[in-house]
Amino acid sequence: MREARPLLATSAQVRHVISLELSLSIRSLVSWVLPVGALLAMTLGLQKSMSQAGSAFELKIRMMPRPMLAAFGMEHINLRDPVGYLATNWSTITLITALFASLLGATLASRESASQLSETLYTQPIERHTVLVGKALAGVLVLLAFNVTLSLVGWVTYAFAGVAISRPGAFVSVFAGTFLVHTTVFALSILAAVSAQHARSASSRALGITFGLYGLGMVARITERADKLKYLSPFSYADASDIAQTGGLQARVAVLAVATVALLIAAIVRLNRNDMGV
Repeated sequence: MREARPLLATSAQVRHVISLELSLSIRSLVSWVLPVGALLAMTLGLQKSMSQAGSAFELKIRMMPRPMLAAFGMEHINLRDPVGYLATNWSTITLITALFASLLGATLASRESASQLSETLYTQPIERHTVLVGKALAGVLVLLAFNVTLSLVGWVTYAFAGVAISRPGAFVSVFAGTFLVHTTVFALSILAAVSAQHARSASSRALGITFGLYGLGMVARITERADKLKYLSPFSYADASDIAQTGGLQARVAVLAVATVALLIAAIVRLNRNDMGV
């Protein structure tokens, strides 16, 4: 019973941190959901006209050089398939939403330090790694809400446009895969934030890492000699064009889940080392 009480106390502390961080992150979530959701709705709403034979969009794709088609995963995509059309336009949206995930991770991890409140944590009956665990769980919930909302926007837009989603499993898989990419980028941003010497540089570092990883995936698609680089980019493990072709997520997405847990553990270890002055 003595061991159970500290465990219950820690659980209550984690729930408290989650509740606090969720309330602080709502405004940021809404400010990103609205423009990204509008962009997604506008894009998918044009599916019928853009996918018609001889449309300007189709002609434009035919004129694009092969390396560019490969970079955006558009070589073997059927625009008349709602999931294929979504995948064609998903590369840009993936990057935009990944930036939200990276900023979320950097902000959650550095919020106390940036506002000079980190010292107060030492006066509270709660350990810093417990705070970080609560923040990480809150961030994952925010990212889940973000992706669920976008998937609903996409589904409703297709419904209003009169487009029937013949492969709902593949449609959902695109958003599920993106969610896993987001959690990986989020965890990496947390690690980058707790490793930064100055808390105010955490966001710029997280954004730089995200752009770099996205670039690695693009280079791997364009250049065959650099194909191995795709294994370093989380974006390559849940690529929307691959999902559109195969009809669902591949087993390799498990790498993203494992990487997320490993990065969060590394962040906790790093935070403890910081507290010890190592």
